Amino acid sequence: MKITLSLCSSALLCLTLASCGEGDTQSSAPPPQTPPPTMKVTKAVSLITIEWFSPSITAAPGASILIDGEVAASGDVDLSEGEVLLASGELDSNTNTLTADHVEVSHPVDGPLDEVDLLHGKLVVLGQTVVVEGRTVIDGGDLAGYKAGDRLTISGHPSASGQVVATHIKPSPHTGDFLAAGLISSVNESLHQFTLGSLVVNYGAAVLKNFDNAAPAAGSRVRVKGTRTASATTLMATSVERVSQSLQGASSAIVSLGGVVTSATSPAVIEVDGYPVTLSSAAEASCTALPGSNARVIVSGLLQAGSVVTADSFCFDDLAQVETGLKISGPIDAVDSAFGAVSVLGFAIQSSLTTHLVDQAGSTIPFASLKAGDFVTASGSGGPAEGVLLTWRTERMVSPASASVEALWGEGMRMADPDVFVVGRAIAIDAHTTFTGFGVPMTPEIFFGDRQNWGITGVRMCPPNFTFSVDHRPDGSLVATAVTITRNWDSC
Repeated sequence: MKITLSLCSSALLCLTLASCGEGDTQSSAPPPQTPPPTMKVTKAVSLITIEWFSPSITAAPGASILIDGEVAASGDVDLSEGEVLLASGELDSNTNTLTADHVEVSHPVDGPLDEVDLLHGKLVVLGQTVVVEGRTVIDGGDLAGYKAGDRLTISGHPSASGQVVATHIKPSPHTGDFLAAGLISSVNESLHQFTLGSLVVNYGAAVLKNFDNAAPAAGSRVRVKGTRTASATTLMATSVERVSQSLQGASSAIVSLGGVVTSATSPAVIEVDGYPVTLSSAAEASCTALPGSNARVIVSGLLQAGSVVTADSFCFDDLAQVETGLKISGPIDAVDSAFGAVSVLGFAIQSSLTTHLVDQAGSTIPFASLKAGDFVTASGSGGPAEGVLLTWRTERMVSPASASVEALWGEGMRMADPDVFVVGRAIAIDAHTTFTGFGVPMTPEIFFGDRQNWGITGVRMCPPNFTFSVDHRPDGSLVATAVTITRNWDSC
């Protein structure tokens, strides 16, 4: 089994690079080789979301594998992008490989699709509100392909507000009882009901597991299986299992948690996906702002007694260093406070509860501080509806630059002479548009023709990043004043 895993405080810096030298070409005997370094093995625990840049781990012989609380074989684990894993085992620091003796997968919800809000990137699945982010992987590539009643499996993270932060949405392979997991937000013992986010659960006839004769309580992590009729709003639980909020691992094991802050009782005491974390003074100084509830973060540190992680490193997991994807820069035209969205250059910039909003110094700011006229740069991915950018990071600029749209060829961008379309919104190219970064003098005719004529090595294999400086006309249209290639590789 091969599982990808992030084991350090910055996901983009987790990649391990190996270097090698060329052999001696002279006839003299080569110098003696330096013996390989002794393998250093330490205990490690990591909560990760599989992404393309993550290092890999392997399962040790006889490793315990749990999927939604059920014992499973290693081949049953879905290793596609967006899946969330909790793994513990031995870390080889030379190869940055974790040999896992325990792997656990837990899905927040598996049930019927109730509602879809394409414009604002939200679903309701089994009564649970599910937030779609810019990084969410959607099987089939388009939420519009799903309809009410379809049974879906959601991978993701719980949040302080009770909503599920989706990392992967796919058709469910299951039949029978539906599934919901997360943190209990409130309990009504007299009615034998509790809530998981927006889902109401009736546990009156359920088998209770791991409660030690206690009743379900607010703040507990639970896994619920049950039934629901088509018109009902309450899940009738057949079983409710209390799930441990302690990390499985040896004391002083290296820990890396990539998830969502589900509680922030003080600036230095938080929970990530329900697991307790204490930020050390070093961790508090590692970022410009400490995390509040619902922030997406990566923390690393050591596992202490009581399964509390003492973190010596912390950062917001807002993909700030990712150079691919989409960026929209320009003044805010309008603010939609009800849905956490702003309009920029005619694009709908949709925030989620985990979007990192910052000022130019990198300090976190509230959404309510954004106003019409502010110049912002929003980074993210194309949303479920045309003209929508689901942003993972929005930066308010003190010194605004020119209005621009940055896109990677094929990632939310397509060309149809005389327009370039970015997430469905047209940017016109005309005779006044200038071109920079091409290997030959460029005209619109060449630009919209065979890209092999652009004078760029490997352009078919390696799609370039473009920045379109734009003029936002009074009629709402966008016209490119300049097209600049910002990055291209000779090989991929």
